[in-house]
Amino acid sequence: MLFSRRLHGIELLDIPRCPGAIRDGATDYLQFIIRSGNAYGPIVPILASALAEHEVCEIIDLCSGGGGPWPQLRSALVKNGAPGTLRVRLTDLYPNESAFAKNTACDSLVTGASASLNIEHEPVPYCGMRTFFSSFHHFAPPVAERVLRNALKTRQPILIAEVTQRGAIGVMFMLLAPLLVWLATPQLRPFTWTRIFFTYVIPAIPFVVCFDGIVSCFRTYSPAELRELVRSVNDLQYEWRVGLVRGRGPLPVTFALGFPTAGEG
Repeated sequence: MLFSRRLHGIELLDIPRCPGAIRDGATDYLQFIIRSGNAYGPIVPILASALAEHEVCEIIDLCSGGGGPWPQLRSALVKNGAPGTLRVRLTDLYPNESAFAKNTACDSLVTGASASLNIEHEPVPYCGMRTFFSSFHHFAPPVAERVLRNALKTRQPILIAEVTQRGAIGVMFMLLAPLLVWLATPQLRPFTWTRIFFTYVIPAIPFVVCFDGIVSCFRTYSPAELRELVRSVNDLQYEWRVGLVRGRGPLPVTFALGFPTAGEG
């Protein structure tokens, strides 16, 4: 790793005044690259098995951005044994409603919530497994503990998953982001002139994706740090599995999977 300790910088997309066109353009690209690269493929067997074993039929995806790995991930989970009726609800502090609608058009069982959800200060108002894909690193440790407690107040299962890494390979991949954004933008739908303008005329979207991507690498929790975090909510009585799983790609998936202790709640 480049840094043995986590560094909590500020991502531009976290700033409330970040223009919506730039935020949506960046999150649309991030969904595209995660989906086209099958970044979360390595976690599918683990998550599908857990969903089937515990008969979980609803997922509440938190901090969804442009939709993350859905709906392709839902299809992969079902093919690997998760319930066929599995539904996914996308939520975010800044809901990207056009992206949510695009996901629903691809799979009617993936829907989006239009209301803003601040999971640091509000309990999650839906039943179902809480998932964080490429988003939990946004929270510094004290905030991360509050977020965990809010997410788990109603004793629902949870998955935290990240593909960013505090290593040279992860940072080098993020340095390529401007080129990848320029190449990917013509393939993004729906087409918008604002995305074209902020990519090719004023390259704000490529800059934000690159800058935030590097900051994300340094903010990402290691498996050991995730274990420390989940120990901080031991009083909630959850069983946790924390680790690193590798697939065919260069970046492994760091994850924490938790279920309420049997017989509780």
